[in-house]
Amino acid sequence: MPKPLLPALLAVCAAAAWADGLPAQKTALIHKLYVPYQNGSAARARPEAHFSADLQAVYREDKQHTPPNEVGCIDYDPIIAGQDWDQGSLNRTLQIRTLPNGRVEALFQRFPSDRSATQVQFVLQCRHTRCLIDDIYTATPENPRLLSFKRSVRRCIAEMPNPR
Repeated sequence: MPKPLLPALLAVCAAAAWADGLPAQKTALIHKLYVPYQNGSAARARPEAHFSADLQAVYREDKQHTPPNEVGCIDYDPIIAGQDWDQGSLNRTLQIRTLPNGRVEALFQRFPSDRSATQVQFVLQCRHTRCLIDDIYTATPENPRLLSFKRSVRRCIAEMPNPR
């Protein structure tokens, strides 16, 4: 094998090995994300540490367009797809898996009385062995169609009367 091809072959093999580990890395990130919701410390959770620059920008845009002391377009926690949940129900029902399209899906029941699962799909951007959440799609028993968090918030902001 000619020497110039060896470094290229090694780079391809290293990239393939990293890509093989992506599903496990992605699901580990989402498992880690849900731990505070499962153990009662969600108020101290900092999921934004795992958000892409664009997803963080959505939060900034919402804050910029929301009058002081008012609730903006982000009026729920997209990780849990709501404002409230039953910790026992979440612990009992949470299932996390990688989907064929590369998203990571969390399925759970927020409350014991829920007849169907809440579905949260995470779109991840992975670079240099680090994955960040770039969008969150949710479907709940109340709203069963998967909706993009970023698109929904930006649409809501566009419909607001005036920025502050």
